[in-house]
Amino acid sequence: MTSVVGSHALRVKGEDGLRVERLVIGGDVVLCAAIADGHGGPEAASFVLKHLLELLAEESCGDSSGSALAQAIERTFVRLHALLHADERHTAGTTVTVCLINETRGELTMGNVGDSAAFLVLANPANSAKPKQAGIRLTSEHRLQESDDERRRVSEAGGKLGQVVVGGFPNGPLRAFPGGVCCARAIGDSDCGPWLSPVPDTKVMPFPEAACVLIASDGVWDALPCETVIKRALESKDVHEAAKRIVDEALRARGMRDDITCVCIVGGRKDPNKERTEFSHGSSTEPSLMTSSLHSSATSVSNKMLADSSAKSGALFLSLTAVSQGDQKPFDATLTKPSFKGIFDGSHKNSSSMGLRGLESEVLFETDRIVLWPGPKQKPGPNLDGDKTITKGGNRRPRAMTTEKSFSPE
Repeated sequence: MTSVVGSHALRVKGEDGLRVERLVIGGDVVLCAAIADGHGGPEAASFVLKHLLELLAEESCGDSSGSALAQAIERTFVRLHALLHADERHTAGTTVTVCLINETRGELTMGNVGDSAAFLVLANPANSAKPKQAGIRLTSEHRLQESDDERRRVSEAGGKLGQVVVGGFPNGPLRAFPGGVCCARAIGDSDCGPWLSPVPDTKVMPFPEAACVLIASDGVWDALPCETVIKRALESKDVHEAAKRIVDEALRARGMRDDITCVCIVGGRKDPNKERTEFSHGSSTEPSLMTSSLHSSATSVSNKMLADSSAKSGALFLSLTAVSQGDQKPFDATLTKPSFKGIFDGSHKNSSSMGLRGLESEVLFETDRIVLWPGPKQKPGPNLDGDKTITKGGNRRPRAMTTEKSFSPE
């Protein structure tokens, strides 16, 4: 099984990041794709993407089965979280969604914390008129606004749920305090309470032939319904066009209010009895995303090279070409101990994006009150008054306000 990858991204804050690599674990070829959507600065996302795959390979212990990779994802997220908390001066956090496709076994393993959702798009002629039914959600919903389980978990752990007050009225999505994050599962965020969890939800399943995995940051999902995203992917001729069309449409729908990142992965086995694999949404004259991508050799890897290399290294990383927007550098196969050096200094920060974040802080955060959600009776948490409001002094300010409807508890 050979996977082909395409991606496209637009940056306004510089907090989204993407990494795609192939590695060999236990003799199996595993394609790894990860999106990290940072908040409170780019440092956490940069650190996670730099060390994620090395730690995954280490935590897998040479076992490439789906269950072992799911456990490796969980242990890796917890380790990265602990490393970021080791330096309390840095309070940035990040959501992470990782997709592991075992190309040798034809198996898919997913793990996520946060709201960078992923869908498996299926070739299903019976449902060709209903794009939503052609997609299976691969990630769990961790937004407090949408998840009863997450709200309950945060409340039981002593967190406070509330909304920012603008003009005397609650505004924007539900958040957890201290910290003011919308997702209570993330990596980093050392200024939040113990209710913030780095433990991901995972999923393991066979990878269907000629299927497509779509992973995108919330810059896509906040702008477009999943039906539209799936439809645009199915209408595209290859993975690169699919990713670009989705990002461009998200930009038109919502404007450049957030970083927008999308990665599209197609995998499947060629049928030797057919010239190409047909897909329900492809026309008879033009190849669909599934067919043309599977016949592309831009990112193919020699099986012999992988086999020879894997004999020398327990986990070999191979840099994919023509995968991202040119900002991905070849990865050194040598596993190194994660280090903060170079991550939290100015060398990894874009001055223009940092300036934009500063402007947003002045313009969008004109409030000093936060209304707490009147949920179950809670014990007073750290840095919180017994009152129904909390000042922002000393705490990281919440992210930009959104146009979402205010949360109304039942």
